[in-house]
Amino acid sequence: MASTDVQGDPAALARRLASDGRLQPAWRDAFTRVDRAAFLPERVWVRAADGYEPVDRATEPDRWRELAYSDEALVTQVEDPPGASPRPELPR
Repeated sequence: MASTDVQGDPAALARRLASDGRLQPAWRDAFTRVDRAAFLPERVWVRAADGYEPVDRATEPDRWRELAYSDEALVTQVEDPPGASPRPELPR
């Protein structure tokens, strides 16, 4: 689950990462100005007890934004649709 001390706030995430020594001062301004949400699809998946649980921006906007600004890895694609691989010899 997403960290409750960040709650969808880029500045709060930057403060937390900086205080943990994981965000260098030279990167802090850029980190807070770039909209992380712009780089995520409308649906992301998070770990659940029995696999992955989808979180949709349209139906759970607050949770989706909190996840976008969490210090948590998000899954952005679970499976390609059939025939989507441009090179069928590569595994999906």
